[in-house]
Amino acid sequence: MRKTPVSPSEQLTPPALLDTDTFSLLAAIPVRTVPVPLLNRIAGSRPGSVFLSQITAEETLRGALALIKVEEARGRAHIGYQLLSDLLREIARFPFLPYDEAAEQLYRSYPAAIRRIGSADCKIAAVAQAHGATVITRNIRHFSEIHGVVWEDWTKSIR
Repeated sequence: MRKTPVSPSEQLTPPALLDTDTFSLLAAIPVRTVPVPLLNRIAGSRPGSVFLSQITAEETLRGALALIKVEEARGRAHIGYQLLSDLLREIARFPFLPYDEAAEQLYRSYPAAIRRIGSADCKIAAVAQAHGATVITRNIRHFSEIHGVVWEDWTKSIR
């Protein structure tokens, strides 16, 4: 239980929802350098204010499961299983904003032209809208096309 009152700045800060691309960067999958501005923004965020959606978890886990099959055929299944372990550990670091009935209704309300952007991005946008969150993404082109979605790119330095 929280013993101190919530400050006005905490009340006004919307939750941050990492999209799949940003989460993959943060989890360094495949192995690559994580952008320093992204690391700084995550580190500077209030505990419990940066979220994942089940959509992001599903997409990244599907990728790991597909890699297991590929590497298994090459006699190197351990590589795929290591990625799966790494992903599960990274996913567990974040709370989830759910793809709930409100998000489903928002998703279904998007016009077909918007849903052509991609089911996963549209569902992530719907989760963000349903929960008053800001989507953290480098995929500005897609998320800027969805009316009402607030997004930020945390991989760029703040000036």
